[in-house]
Amino acid sequence: MIENTNKQIEAEQKEQTLLESNLKRSDIYIHFHQAAKNQTNITAAEWNDLQAMIDQTYGMFTKRLYALFPQISEQELRICLLLKISISATGIANLTLRSKQAVTSSRKKLYEKTHGQQGGPEKWDQFIQAF
Repeated sequence: MIENTNKQIEAEQKEQTLLESNLKRSDIYIHFHQAAKNQTNITAAEWNDLQAMIDQTYGMFTKRLYALFPQISEQELRICLLLKISISATGIANLTLRSKQAVTSSRKKLYEKTHGQQGGPEKWDQFIQAF
């Protein structure tokens, strides 16, 4: 029984690794990373494509995030999507047309709202990466 459980866990981990690898090779992932560096404007369709790709890769990420925090704004959701694909705070500021300080403040507030305790923006980043 334990052996079967271990095999199932191993298979799920391999599948997740494959999904993440596919995400990192996708056109939308590459586009967002380049746009973050080049300060390129992102269309609504591109945001939707990124969200769909993240949801596909990370088991309905957006739905789980809304379940955790139903009042999340579109701007906050976009910050979370960008964190999930490892975009830096500066890159997030470029893509969301906000200052780096505003992005940092949003990350800190998201952690405090969802966890009910003080925490820096890095704690939110760690949470999103593991979520």
